[in-house]
Amino acid sequence: MTWFRSSRSSFAVLAATLAMCACNETLGPSLEVSVTPNPATKLATASSGNMAVCCCALSASVENRSAVPVHASLRWKGYDASNAEIGAGAVAFVKDIQPGENRAFTSAGFQASCDSIARVGDVEVDLVGLWQP
Repeated sequence: MTWFRSSRSSFAVLAATLAMCACNETLGPSLEVSVTPNPATKLATASSGNMAVCCCALSASVENRSAVPVHASLRWKGYDASNAEIGAGAVAFVKDIQPGENRAFTSAGFQASCDSIARVGDVEVDLVGLWQP
């Protein structure tokens, strides 16, 4: 029984310490973007536009719904007809997106032809807000 009380008080001290640490941090504005279309549109990178030739980039636009400018890192996974993941995926970095701005971009592509990608997964987004406290 003594161990249980000791554990509970240790947990309370840990929780109080974490709360104090969190209170000392400066919180910024919430960050949000919208990527359309989601999933993004496949775009052949071959000069001929041949979808059967490597490689396959993605085309989309990102809208900053935040009150501050943001940098957005975007990632997609691609899947073949048997739903197996294709390579390392596609990535894009869009910097200095102003509040309310809608900006078109093209990703760095998949190391596969667009024809071999049966499905593009939903976008994964990491945002960095550009603001001063």
